[in-house]
This record gives sequence, structure tokens and C-alpha cells, in this order.
Amino acid sequence: MNFYSPETGLKLHSDKVKSKQKVNIDWDIELLEALVFIQEKTQAPITMPKEQPPPEHINHIFGVAEIIKEGKQKTESFPLKSVVALETAKKCIEIFNSETITKALVRSDDWKTTILKTEIDLGRGVIATDVFIAERDFKKIERDVAANKNSIEFILTPKEKFIVIDYLKWDCEDRHTRIQFAE
Repeated sequence: MNFYSPETGLKLHSDKVKSKQKVNIDWDIELLEALVFIQEKTQAPITMPKEQPPPEHINHIFGVAEIIKEGKQKTESFPLKSVVALETAKKCIEIFNSETITKALVRSDDWKTTILKTEIDLGRGVIATDVFIAERDFKKIERDVAANKNSIEFILTPKEKFIVIDYLKWDCEDRHTRIQFAE
């Protein structure tokens, strides 16, 4: 049984099915639809392996398809790290202390992931969330500023357990509505 992308002609899946072998068609079609969708949107050729991918890979494929459809991803929060110049770190020390909670807009140009050994570029990711600087991180920044380091690692910790990452590369209706109301 061979599956090809109608758009690119690339082989998505090839396997011999014995007449008595049971095939979960619903699962295969849903997975193939997600792979074709990702491939069409990213122009990255994805080849389905002979063996069924493990469940965590399958969940990841569906998750990436959802990111591309929705333009965003809700995920468990993680420390937001950046390297800043000495002057920027000095200004941040004046604004922050280890208990200050503020809104932050963090941008990254290189959100990438891998699906079945193919790198997928998700593009620029933007996170807008309430953050604070943990006491240990604040003290490290103070030490680095006192030592006049040229570049200083800056770690912001999100206040909430979950954050939303907006992927600007993927157009979605919801983002247009949010931007229009914000203007």
C-alpha cells in the first residue's frame, strides 16, 4: 500500500499489507492527513517510516499540525532565557526586584521542531505573559552587573503554570481579531 501527497507527489507511506493483517484505517488516515497538512504548509518533505512511530511521536505530529492550524500553542511554562547587554541589565535591576511581577513580551526567531527526522520551521514565536525574576536569578544578575560583564544571562520565570506561544508565521483568524481589538 503506497500513499502519495497529491500536491507534491512525495511518497508518504509504503508498506505491504498481508490479506489477513488488520489495518487501523481511521488512525492511518488521520495521521496521514496531519502529515500531508504539515508538509503542504511547511514545504518540508516528510517520509513515513516503515514501522509505526511510537505514540509520543504521533502525539507530536498532531500537536504540530494544531500549531500550524491555530497559530498558537498552549504549553507548560518554562524559564524564558535571554542574554542582554550590561546597560540593559543595569536598567532591569532598577525596575525589578526579586518580587516584582510584570508583563513581558518575549520573541524568538528560531522555533524549530523535528517530525520523523525532518526539521520543521515553526518560525517566530511570541510569548506574552506575567513574569518575575526568581531571587537566585536576580542575585546572579546583580553579581554579573557588579563584575561589569558585557553580556548577562537574564532569566524570566512565568507566573502561570501554562503559557501560550503565538507563532506569527501561521496565519489564523483568531490572531487577526485579537490584533484588531488591541489597536
